[in-house]
Amino acid sequence: MFKIPFDRFTNLTCINKGGFSAIYKATWKYDHENEIDVVLKVIEDTKNMDSAFLNERDIIHCDFHSGNILINDDGCAKISDFGVSKLADMSYNYKQIYGIIPYVAPEVLEHGHYTKQSGIYS
Repeated sequence: MFKIPFDRFTNLTCINKGGFSAIYKATWKYDHENEIDVVLKVIEDTKNMDSAFLNERDIIHCDFHSGNILINDDGCAKISDFGVSKLADMSYNYKQIYGIIPYVAPEVLEHGHYTKQSGIYS
């Protein structure tokens, strides 16, 4: 993982906004000769989004690992990538298991059920 300075993005356009995030399309000036079209997800109000926030709302991350922990310049850790998260009280039978194997709880590998306990394992 690496940090990309915000000034390396041009043509930043908001595509959509939701409850806690906004999706933008932009052009990333990769170097002096190359540009890449990218999509960015910006989490709003991240000062309030931590494990307590998730627990209060019964949200299970389902893909929690060290690569999804971001540390800002002040040393504050933030959880990222909620793409496969779910509400704890919703029943899912995943046909695929998401995650990085060393961080996936054994019961998820065996039964495909994500729980708060499997999040603690991660």
